[in-house]
Amino acid sequence: MAVADVFTAITEDRPYRKWMSGKEALKIIEDMAKNNSLDKSIVDLAVTYFRHLDDVRLDAQLKAGEEYVAVKQFMG
Repeated sequence: MAVADVFTAITEDRPYRKWMSGKEALKIIEDMAKNNSLDKSIVDLAVTYFRHLDDVRLDAQLKAGEEYVAVKQFMG
């Protein structure tokens, strides 16, 4: 969960900064694994399946955005 949390946090826009590229995100999580802040075996899996993980994240973000718009329109 920690790897997914960090990955999502650094690849999505935040109020205080813009999103980071996949290349930047992978470097950060790999550095965190080297410092034992993240589990290296899980980071290795995330690196291997990066494209799939990023596609899943993007799809979830798109759906959440669509739901937000729908609720906002419903609320007036």
